Amino acid sequence: MLVVSFLRNYTPRLIARIVAILSLLMLAACVTITPQDESLSTLLRDWKIRAERGEAEAQYNLGWYTFKSATLPQDQERALMWFQKSARQGVMEAQFALAIMLEKGLGLTNPQLQQALYWYEQAAEAGLARAQYNLGATYAQGIDVKRDDEKAYFWFFLAAVQNNLQARKALRILSKKMPADARVRARKQVQLFLKEFKNNQSQRKDKEYSPPQKLQTKEP
Repeated sequence: MLVVSFLRNYTPRLIARIVAILSLLMLAACVTITPQDESLSTLLRDWKIRAERGEAEAQYNLGWYTFKSATLPQDQERALMWFQKSARQGVMEAQFALAIMLEKGLGLTNPQLQQALYWYEQAAEAGLARAQYNLGATYAQGIDVKRDDEKAYFWFFLAAVQNNLQARKALRILSKKMPADARVRARKQVQLFLKEFKNNQSQRKDKEYSPPQKLQTKEP
């Protein structure tokens, strides 16, 4: 309750920025670093060799370590570079990290909001629940885009299917405000997306997102 009361004093735009920063910090836990200096040096050398060879996973890992240990603006620029390389190869975690950096202007002169939206969409369409939730919040609050409750419902629904608690809560709140016909249209779009995703899943490299065997027609 204290958190809710605290956030009431802030605008939706500022709340979204806070969520983005928290998401970036939480994502940093994805990379596990061995505490021993010698082991760390060996790991970093291996990542660098494989990243320069074009391996997307190594590029993502190297980007995370560079971001976490950044002390100079040049470090953020290098992290951004590795995220870009990995994101372009379809690593959805890298796409999400890149979107956050672009949104915040990290490693850049200024934020690049349209590019950030593009990479959020890429990660969301690949099935990353956090990106789906962020997109839902973007459309629900009209942050740098035209407010669109049906698109917000669509992305919240997809994230909620994956048990994203923030999305479940946001979906319940949004559902109370939306007309029934708008909810029906959004759910139809969800069904179409899940069918297409299921058909293409065998061709995807990343298997993190697994649509339910039976398509849901009720709100999670």
